[in-house]
Amino acid sequence: MERCTFCGAERNADYHFCPFCGLPFSEKKPAKVRRVKVPLSLSDKKALAGFLLSFFGLLTLASTPVQVVGLILSLSARGATRCKIFRRFGIILGAVSLVVSILLWTEFLLHMDVYLFKILKSMYY
Repeated sequence: MERCTFCGAERNADYHFCPFCGLPFSEKKPAKVRRVKVPLSLSDKKALAGFLLSFFGLLTLASTPVQVVGLILSLSARGATRCKIFRRFGIILGAVSLVVSILLWTEFLLHMDVYLFKILKSMYY
């Protein structure tokens, strides 16, 4: 009994196809499969960059332009195939960080006089 060159199953001499993998029996060895590195598409790069900028914006909470750019990049990466999860998390992180940043800035601006008074009081008294 011989073996199939593709899957290694035992083969009868009167069979023309392997009963396990279904490939035709041949005397040649199978060709080696080469892995080809496919570069990221522009949409995948946008999704990845948007995620990183949104994450950085969430960490700092002071860089509102970075948050906006991250959110825009994540939203514009519609055709992302390999980085879909980064696009989704970039949109979520960008929106959350932008909302938190806006809330912090409005709270600061509403109470700016109190903060400035405390700063001036500590400087002169």
